[in-house]
Amino acid sequence: MGQSGSSGGGPRFPTGRPANWLFRIAAAFAALFVLTVLLLSAAAFSNVRSPSAAFVERHGGALIALGVGGTLLFGLAAMTVDRLATLRSSRRTGRLESLPHVRPSKNANPTDGPGDDRAA
Repeated sequence: MGQSGSSGGGPRFPTGRPANWLFRIAAAFAALFVLTVLLLSAAAFSNVRSPSAAFVERHGGALIALGVGGTLLFGLAAMTVDRLATLRSSRRTGRLESLPHVRPSKNANPTDGPGDDRAA
């Protein structure tokens, strides 16, 4: 029924943060895209005079564009919001929450870029 370990408020990420609602909107637009592709495929084999085939033929391109655009827009927005929350949490706790297997090296210089493992 409910997810174990969560105290209401919907699904949570493994990090304990609540799930971002923008991901749900992006998933809805992705579902619209998939449904539109399936309807366009079915319309190709159906009676051209049926109302559903006429609707899909008339509005299929706009529905595809809406599905792709909405998925991209809300998907990127969701990932941006999630990344900012991760960085904020990392600054607060002083650890890399998004990459638990990565530990800073002992010789790490804060001014070095990523992957710069030169000894000082």
